[in-house]
Order: sequence, then structure tokens, then C-alpha cells
Amino acid sequence: GQRLRELLKQSQSSPLAVDEQIVTIYTGTNGYLDQLEIGQ
Repeated sequence: GQRLRELLKQSQSSPLAVDEQIVTIYTGTNGYLDQLEIGQ
């Protein structure tokens, strides 16, 4: 949960495109980024 929340943080002036959000959610929920430390 915390890792996915960090991945989806975005600034108001430059939000992620929908396709970038989809890829981020997919990789975050399927364990592709589990080896990364939070804040990296």
C-alpha cells in the first residue's frame, strides 16, 4: 500500500498521463517494484 501510494504521488502542475498511471499501478500491484526501497 505505501509503495503504491508513493508511486502515484504527482505534482498538480505536471500530473501523470493516464497510460503512465496504468503502467505504474500494474507494475506496483504485480510485484515488479518490490525490490526497490520506498523513497528510492
